[in-house]
Amino acid sequence: MKTRPQMKPQQPSRPRTTQKRFLVAIATIACMAAMLSSTVVSANSISPATESEVNEPRLPLQGHGLLFIDGHYIAPPYAIEPLPAGIRINESDYDLEWFGINLQGSATKAPFAKPNPNSKRGLAKPSAKRRPNAAAASFQQGGMRNARSLEQRVQRESAKLYDSLIGAQLGGVVIIHQGLSPLLLQPNEGNFHLIRLLKSGHLGEAELPAGASGAHPNETWKQFTSSFQPSTALRERATAMLDRLETAEEKANSQTKAMLLATKLSFPLTIAAMIFVVLAFGHLLNNRPTVQLPPLFTFSGQESAEPETVSDSAVASARLIQFAGGLSRGFSTAQSPGNRSASSTNSPSGGLFQHRQITLQDWFDDETRKVVGRSVLLIGILSLLDLVSTIVTSQAGMMREMNPLGNGLLGDGLGNSVAAVTLFKITVTGVAVTILFSLRRRAFAQSAAWWCCLIMTLLTARWVIFQSMFM
Repeated sequence: MKTRPQMKPQQPSRPRTTQKRFLVAIATIACMAAMLSSTVVSANSISPATESEVNEPRLPLQGHGLLFIDGHYIAPPYAIEPLPAGIRINESDYDLEWFGINLQGSATKAPFAKPNPNSKRGLAKPSAKRRPNAAAASFQQGGMRNARSLEQRVQRESAKLYDSLIGAQLGGVVIIHQGLSPLLLQPNEGNFHLIRLLKSGHLGEAELPAGASGAHPNETWKQFTSSFQPSTALRERATAMLDRLETAEEKANSQTKAMLLATKLSFPLTIAAMIFVVLAFGHLLNNRPTVQLPPLFTFSGQESAEPETVSDSAVASARLIQFAGGLSRGFSTAQSPGNRSASSTNSPSGGLFQHRQITLQDWFDDETRKVVGRSVLLIGILSLLDLVSTIVTSQAGMMREMNPLGNGLLGDGLGNSVAAVTLFKITVTGVAVTILFSLRRRAFAQSAAWWCCLIMTLLTARWVIFQSMFM
């Protein structure tokens, strides 16, 4: 009888294998990009801040305030410097008398009071040892003390004046008129309403805003409202301030809503993440791609050209199937000796043995597809949990994005940035899992999917720890 030629598997060509490995590498890189897009750290641990964040105002009035001199708006920047007896504003000097501070009383004050002759602490009794110029020395010392007192008062008034005017550099509204004490309005919510009034120019009978400070704030405010007319420069700057105010309010409202949403989703997200982390770790431990494919999985006893890797559970199951097949073959040959000779004649290695080898190879391919499919499914679920956690925490200001790509996509955490980072994450993860699933018949695809699933599992475990800290 003619023996049937043995069936040998076709060896895959090297270019095709290289192309598949290249696709798996692309899928792995895509998974890494999707994972790194959610690299965040606690917002409280950021130090130091960047230069742009330091200079960016948190309130519309910070950085440069508003300065009015005799009812005229002075455009920034404001260079305010203290002088020995006054103040300097933008290269213009103003003495203390210009602000209505009178120091003449201190200058003309008597050096010391006339002693009371009836008092026990009056003039000293005559004494032969008293020096003749004692009265002159006492008068001179009193004048020096008075001069020092006047100098100290001038310094105090200059310091108080400087502290009032420096508010224009710190974001306040400073109003000064000749002969009146300066009026300082601290940067607060009331000043935003004042800016709207200044832009419109209809101050009318507007009341003095709360938080005003000064020696005579009502007089200065009344003088200011009676003669104020807004200029074009003031209108433009007030418009810019109000725009920044609206943006700040919108961002604050968005963060408040995000904080409420994060509070509601914290518990269910943590529970879901814990469940899938346990499932993922169990899947990874049971399907480690670390064992090399033995000759058991080859056709007709021929070893494959490229050794593949399979999981421990797959090898154990295959050996169990081989053992069961060996027992079946021994039982069959014992009952029918003629079949044994026929099998030996038809195939050098035995027809039943060859049939068992093909069955094991088919079983291995099916097992590999199942392992890769489970890995891809876990990658998708864990990526979704990571995306939701990243968006919620970044909007609430609880975490800060450290990846430059993800930080650029998230931006200020408003609606457009959320849509951008969601589209990016879904696209990259979708491409990665599609490539891995399309190559699920290959054992190296199982290895790539295993590593991607491991990284996503660790990232999700990190979210579980973070959410547990703030629950």
